[in-house]
Amino acid sequence: MELLKYFSQSMLSVMLPARMGKLRELTGNEHSSAQLLARQQEARFLSLVDHARANVPYYRDALGGIEVRSLGDIAGIPFLTKRAIQANRERLKAEGLPPGRFVPNTTGGSTGEKLEIYSDTNAHSAAFILRGNTWTGWRPGEKQLQFWGESQDLPMARGAYKKFVEKFVHRNIILSTYSMNEENMLDYCRIINRHTPQLITGYTSALLLFSKFLMEKKLEVYSPKGIIGSAETLREDHRKTIESAFHCKLFNRYGCREVGNIAQECSEQKGLHIHVEHNLVEVVDENGRPCKPGETGEIVLTGLDNYAFPFIRYKVGDLGVLSDRTCACGRGLPMLESVEGRVWDVIVGANGNRLVGTFWLVEDVRGIREYQVIQENYGSLVIKLVVDRTFTNDDKQLLFGHVRERCGNKMKVELQMLDNIPLTQGGKRRFIISHVSPFVERQAP
Repeated sequence: MELLKYFSQSMLSVMLPARMGKLRELTGNEHSSAQLLARQQEARFLSLVDHARANVPYYRDALGGIEVRSLGDIAGIPFLTKRAIQANRERLKAEGLPPGRFVPNTTGGSTGEKLEIYSDTNAHSAAFILRGNTWTGWRPGEKQLQFWGESQDLPMARGAYKKFVEKFVHRNIILSTYSMNEENMLDYCRIINRHTPQLITGYTSALLLFSKFLMEKKLEVYSPKGIIGSAETLREDHRKTIESAFHCKLFNRYGCREVGNIAQECSEQKGLHIHVEHNLVEVVDENGRPCKPGETGEIVLTGLDNYAFPFIRYKVGDLGVLSDRTCACGRGLPMLESVEGRVWDVIVGANGNRLVGTFWLVEDVRGIREYQVIQENYGSLVIKLVVDRTFTNDDKQLLFGHVRERCGNKMKVELQMLDNIPLTQGGKRRFIISHVSPFVERQAP
């Protein structure tokens, strides 16, 4: 086994020298002082803005005569929205770069709305993923396993070279989240025990579903050094379930296809370290003003490495909370206290109270296997449930009580009992669908 690990490490260095070199640079940089990291980030930001102004047609117009001499000038730069990307996709491409720098990419997010973008081959995104992986105790060359659902990421969608790299260099197995029935999950358990991965990553909801299955069936599964949950909001009760099933820590990761890996927990599990060499993260209120640390607002991203298709002050569609805390791990990387859900996940109560996705679903209501909350208009909710036999009328009334306590007694609640709740096209589980979120820009009729 050690021979295979050594072979994999050697192949990584030979086949992916730039990636491994960047990883060594990042590992050495993460314990620098917060002040030094901030200066480095500002220099990268100013370089990107200068490049975009000179070489990207969209930003020639968007930046106009705006003066940007420091990060303090960032508020003068207009936000980049998904609608603007859809309308200006070709004008967002940098002029003068070789065609090989532009990698076609797509993202559907949680809504399934397709957004076509370009990644940059020089962005080093994979190195930031590797750095986050090492925070679990995993080391390059050790085996991995993923629960994933994006079709372009699955082995059958890749060429022969990429399949070889995935299997023999990264030593990674990918399990599909599209068909997690009992038969397949039994097979997944056998695969994990046979493969013995040192790191498992995946959609948080898929990891939760599999963990509940293991515990219900009293099945033992190989315990890796760590698990990384990503692509969906992590609730603390879900973390406890997954950690109990696998007997190891779960590390929360936040990223998106547009800019890559953004932030991740370390072993302290008290916030997510932002990869400031790769991204600039702002949190703003519904009027676009900066939020204070501890306040929930909309996450705005600037990808510092993508010169082919720059994302500057991009409204990704997520809600988060910045932290001003220093982590006990000693890393100088600044932190997100939490990622609270999607901007369109905000439920507004009849009493005006706002509930982000992390509220749902309350822990003391028994028997709920799956749920989805839908708000079409103010004053009413539809809650879809998949339940087991332990769910009783008392649990139903308890659920109603929790909702009305937060949303007001005038909130109308319709309960729908279903056999299953469909996944999105990307294989994810969309828990909240809100058409009244104050953070979502509405199109004029």
